[in-house]
Amino acid sequence: MNIELIEKPFDRDDLQQKPGSYGKLLTYVATPAYVRRMNEVFDYRWSCQVVKLDFHDDEVIAVVSVAADGVTKTQAGGKRLTRDKDGNLIPLGDDAKSAISTAFKKACQLFGIGLYLSEMDDEEKPSTGNDAPERATSKTSGGISDAQLGFIRKLRTELGWSADEVNALSRKLFKTDVPSPNKTQASGLIAALKKNAASADSPEEDEVPF
Repeated sequence: MNIELIEKPFDRDDLQQKPGSYGKLLTYVATPAYVRRMNEVFDYRWSCQVVKLDFHDDEVIAVVSVAADGVTKTQAGGKRLTRDKDGNLIPLGDDAKSAISTAFKKACQLFGIGLYLSEMDDEEKPSTGNDAPERATSKTSGGISDAQLGFIRKLRTELGWSADEVNALSRKLFKTDVPSPNKTQASGLIAALKKNAASADSPEEDEVPF
């Protein structure tokens, strides 16, 4: 198992975008990138199984197990069923595939792969009906959020880094300066800064690993 690759942010080329609510562009990592990372981390010695696939009136739920290195992680993913303009269900294959993909990626995150993509959802304040439109109109569509920018500044202060040093790390990871990264890239930068902070706190580490 290649531990160093588990929490490594995905490459910029792996990031994709799709339309979201309030006119936002949502950035995500597609399933093939997770498959490649699992292959790299576990040297192709892993397996995936769809444990359950349930169709309900408006949603399909998939339960997927991923086994690697003697450990099995199981997660569920859902997808709202797609209907045409008359309310008739469109063939369910794509919806089932989407639910399975979501469950698979969530299971991979339990191993630590891509976990940074969901970390900021826990660190930012919960969205309510009153603040959702405000959060949606951030500086750029799908761009770094104010909460992420503030968290990056907090980590920079804790590390004693200059803004130029943080920008250099951002350029190395994503070929862009702060605050240009989109939300996913910003989460990756935060994960990298956290790793540097953890290394700085350890007496056995003499230099940052970036």
